[in-house]
This record gives sequence, C-alpha cells and structure tokens, in this order.
Amino acid sequence: MRGAIAVLLVLALAGCRGGGDGQRDDPVANAPAVSALPHDRAAVEAWNRAHAAGRTTGLELVGVDRSGLDLGALDLSGLDLAKAKLGGAKLVGADLRETRLGKADLRNLDVREARLDGATLDHAQVTGIVLTDASAEGLGMRWVDLRDADLRRTNFHEADLRGTSFVGAVIEDTRLDRADLRGADLRGVDLSSASMIDVDLRGAKADEATRWPAGIREPIARGVELDGVTAKGLALEHDAQKRQAAEGDSD
Repeated sequence: MRGAIAVLLVLALAGCRGGGDGQRDDPVANAPAVSALPHDRAAVEAWNRAHAAGRTTGLELVGVDRSGLDLGALDLSGLDLAKAKLGGAKLVGADLRETRLGKADLRNLDVREARLDGATLDHAQVTGIVLTDASAEGLGMRWVDLRDADLRRTNFHEADLRGTSFVGAVIEDTRLDRADLRGADLRGVDLSSASMIDVDLRGAKADEATRWPAGIREPIARGVELDGVTAKGLALEHDAQKRQAAEGDSD
C-alpha cells in the first residue's frame, strides 16, 4: 500500500512540474520587456512577443525615427507613433491596427499586406506610400496628399478620407465602400475599377478626366463639385463607354 501511495505522489509531483514547465516554455508569457523599437528584422520577433505580452507599454515612441529600415511584419498595434519618421521603411505584413500615426513621415513607406484597421494617419506625409493588398477598414487618413501612392487592392471600407488628395494615386480594384470622401480631391483620378458603394462624396472635387465606376453615374447629384464638365456631358460620356464595352464583348 505504501508503495502505491509513493507512486501516486511521484506522478502528482511530476504533473505539477510539467504544468510549470509548460508555462515556462510559453514564449509569449515569458517574453522579456523591451526598451526600444527594433532597428532591424533580427529583433522583430522578440519585440512582437513582448508586445503580445503587454511589455511594450510605457515606451516613448512619439517622434521615433526608423527611416529607411526593413522591419518586416512588426507588431505596432495600438501604439502612439505620432510624428514618427518612417519614410522609406519596409513594414510588409505589419500589424498597425489602431496605431496612431498622425503627422508622421510615411513618405515612400512600404506597407504591403499590412493591417491598418482603425489606424489614424491624419495629416501624415504619405506621398509615394505603397499600400497594396492591405486591410484598412475604418482607417482615419484625413487631409493627406496621396500623390504617387499605390493603393491597389486595398480595402478602405468605412475609412475616413475627408479632405484627402488622391491626385496621382494608383487605384485599381480598390474598395472604398461606405468611405467618407467629403472634400476629397479626385481630379484626374481613375476610379473605374474601384468599388464605391454608399460612398460619401459631398464636396469632393472632380473634373472631366476623373473616371468613375459604373455605379456612380451622376456624381453631381451626390454633391461632387465638377470642374469643366456638366452632368449632361458626363451622362453622355458614360453611355459612350458602355457602348464601347458592349461592342468589345460582342467581338
């Protein structure tokens, strides 16, 4: 009997130690605190573990400079990076959800395949930004200049893009459904392949070179301010485009 009890005690102690070992082996729970934003990709994994464990809080990141660095899929979700200098950096696949980047220098930043849902980029410098194949639902990006930006295949569903200039931006298969484009500058922009369901266009600026998706036949009726074109002329242009497309299909 005493032998059986001893065996049970040994097994119980081993089980307790096994549970403790499992916790000690948890890379997130035991991630060490970090003292600074990474300077290279080698430190990204440790940073991401620390951030997941809540051990990046209290760091002063406002105005931080990581210009031109390749930081890969860095997790910056929920952090305050206002006025940060990230121009020319690479954050491909990064997690920027709810990140505050107001007035940051993001010129020529590469954020392909990144997650920017709920992030704030108001008044940021974003010319030349590469924002393709990304998720940016609910993004706040007001009063910015998107000249030379690449926005192909990105989802801006319900994004706040008021006052933003899209002049010179590449928009292809971009989703702008339910986005707020009040006061946006769309002059000369090709929106023909974009999805713009229930988009708010009041006060947006466009001209005869602006190309609209099939669902927006009368932008003037939606509050768009058109330079050098009348509603009648725009309707006739759309009719001509539809006829050309039909003829192309029949061929």
